[in-house]
Amino acid sequence: MTNFNEYPFNEYFVEYQKLGGKKNKDDYFAAYQVFQEETMDIFVFGDLRKHNSRRESLEAVQKILEIDDKELDRLFHSVDNVTAWT
Repeated sequence: MTNFNEYPFNEYFVEYQKLGGKKNKDDYFAAYQVFQEETMDIFVFGDLRKHNSRRESLEAVQKILEIDDKELDRLFHSVDNVTAWT
């Protein structure tokens, strides 16, 4: 299990809040884990085995978490602004 109190995880949550995110820390990291599982392969490694495009991976995150475009944007940028995801 990941220790979400260590770098860079705490910084991700702080950035999420700066971007206007309203989730508490536990809910944020539950969403973060879905985000990571669905997007890491294609965004970080260019691996197309799970999703055929970056957009498809982001749509999967939205569907699983039942979030709108603005919340997806906050989630993505909370990570990308701290440790570039792309």
